[in-house]
Amino acid sequence: MSNCLIIILNGEDETLQACMDDFAVQLSLKCSTCGAHLSRNITFIQMPPVLAFDIGNRALLSLDPVIWITCAGDHMCYTLRGVIYFKDDHFTEHIITSTGMVWFHNGMFMGWSLLYKSQELGSITTDHASMALYTLYPPCS
Repeated sequence: MSNCLIIILNGEDETLQACMDDFAVQLSLKCSTCGAHLSRNITFIQMPPVLAFDIGNRALLSLDPVIWITCAGDHMCYTLRGVIYFKDDHFTEHIITSTGMVWFHNGMFMGWSLLYKSQELGSITTDHASMALYTLYPPCS
């Protein structure tokens, strides 16, 4: 499979894991009986290799380093691999390697070069974060 899923979150959950545990999208349609907004519950039948979360308008305190998603009865692990930021009409990003190294990229000032930041995911902030990227990684524990 060569596609990814872009998930636009509009709920009030504090973590991405909480959103995935109760993965529903509120629709603009309303129930004809009670007038409440309808929602569409989403389940996975096939796991995409990449999940991209639009977090631009959320107040997340931190990003989950690992997200677990259920698919056909199996619990699948996704690990945080990048965060894209947008501020002052400019994008920057943090890239996380499989060994947990955190790198910073700002193409306007650094070209193709990356700046090593740390070995700690805690160094990644959510201020001005627009997107979080997770990849399917079976060896999670």
